[in-house]
Amino acid sequence: MKRRTSKITAEHVKSIFEQLEQGVSLRKACEKAGVKNNTFLDFIEKDKDLSEQYARSRQKGQDARFESMLDYARESKDDPYTKKLYIDTLKWVLSKQQPKKYGDKLEVEGKNIAPTTIIIKRADE
Repeated sequence: MKRRTSKITAEHVKSIFEQLEQGVSLRKACEKAGVKNNTFLDFIEKDKDLSEQYARSRQKGQDARFESMLDYARESKDDPYTKKLYIDTLKWVLSKQQPKKYGDKLEVEGKNIAPTTIIIKRADE
């Protein structure tokens, strides 16, 4: 069986990156460009510059989704439950994609009187 190869052009890459920067998912961006997700990812993985540009486009898209969430929260006429569900879902996704930027901040405090010592004993001792 002959393996089908897909030709990815510079126009495909440009189109997908532009859509990613607008907050469109990779699946939808590739679908609109007529390229399979895995084929696209394999293609850009071979080129360091494209891989870096892909990462930047994804980051810009996540920021765009954050901005759209703020707009939705301010302007939407949806019922409060629907609005909360949408916002909570988007916050969760963003916290997983960019935990340093959108994740919850965890602060641990304690007194620095003495260092913590952990003693591990075997059960048969």
